[in-house]
Amino acid sequence: MINSYDVTVLLCNRMKIKFKDSIVNYGIKLFDMKLMFLLTALCESTQVNIYKNYNALKLFIDLLNDELKIAKKNANEFGVSILNEEQFKFCCELLKTLFNILMPVKTENSSKQKELLRVLRELLVTETSTGDLGVHGHVINLLTLMPLEVLNEIIIPGHDVKKSNLKNNPGMLAVAKILNYLDVMLTETVGKLKPIETLSPVLLVLLHLAQTNSLFRKYIKMEVLPNLKEVHKRPEEGDSLRSKLCRLLTSPMDSVREPVADLLFTLCREDVGRMVKYTGYGNSAGLFARRGLSNGPLSYSSDSDSDTEEYTKHKDEIDPVLGCLPGPKDNSIEEMTEEQKEYLAVELANKIDKLQREGVIQPCSIGADGKPQPLEHVLQLQMQEKLNFKNNDSNGS
Repeated sequence: MINSYDVTVLLCNRMKIKFKDSIVNYGIKLFDMKLMFLLTALCESTQVNIYKNYNALKLFIDLLNDELKIAKKNANEFGVSILNEEQFKFCCELLKTLFNILMPVKTENSSKQKELLRVLRELLVTETSTGDLGVHGHVINLLTLMPLEVLNEIIIPGHDVKKSNLKNNPGMLAVAKILNYLDVMLTETVGKLKPIETLSPVLLVLLHLAQTNSLFRKYIKMEVLPNLKEVHKRPEEGDSLRSKLCRLLTSPMDSVREPVADLLFTLCREDVGRMVKYTGYGNSAGLFARRGLSNGPLSYSSDSDSDTEEYTKHKDEIDPVLGCLPGPKDNSIEEMTEEQKEYLAVELANKIDKLQREGVIQPCSIGADGKPQPLEHVLQLQMQEKLNFKNNDSNGS
């Protein structure tokens, strides 16, 4: 009886021998690869066996290189390699299958890892005849499986890549493609309920790149958190990458909110003041609470390399909670009578009490570790405030 592993071995042998033959059309190649994808998706033992016993990684690298050679022959007038529609579909299935094979195993051959990363880099800078970014998405999924020490291979060789000349440097083209993919995904997921599948992998890859190499971190920061010039709008307002990511800092989905916060915090060199400067304390409060940084200084760091003339002019007026200049204040409460103010205060207290009794909110205080500590009753806040006042008074005396 033939099992799934036997079938995958037969398919691999067919791919190794027949796919080199130009007579085999893409319809057959696509069918074989889809079958391989299903077999590797449904049987984990097949994934491991085909990787360890059949050297499937080398086979798939060779198949991708064959497609890239054809794409180079079809390059446009600017010398950019082009995948036609049939190649695009085949490469998507191939990359999906390769993800299945690599996901359950810890790759050990660093030379093969680097070779695969170089191929993935070439796919990132290759365009498709349809303009579809599906190949980029599958490449990014695979990059999430790559160890950090080989990610430097994503720099395109032959270019002088230094901190002083990163802007529009051709050596960073692959990273620029990843950032472009993030921008497109952020635009396409506006108003959608489940952007997790498309956003989480690319955010993770950018985080890994920023953690791997200071060149990557600086380049990504230039694109995501450019030098501040706009100080009249909140960080989350607008269509820039910074604005789109800041809006996700308050997302109800942990799988999106946390990687966004980690990425931005890494780009800020894990400096609380710098994070407040670019995102506003209100947007980053969740990250600070999660990391026990809530007791840190609520102020901007000295970041002279990004202090533009516009920012420096208004620096002392910027509200750190909002991350921008405060708008005109609403003085409507001053026009109220004492009875109206008392009515609103009682109404607010009743609503807060209702939310607490229903378990929607819970009073908290900041503990010694900087993290929120739940309180049994809101009156404990008053007791703690009195205790803090006594301690401050005794210290002052």
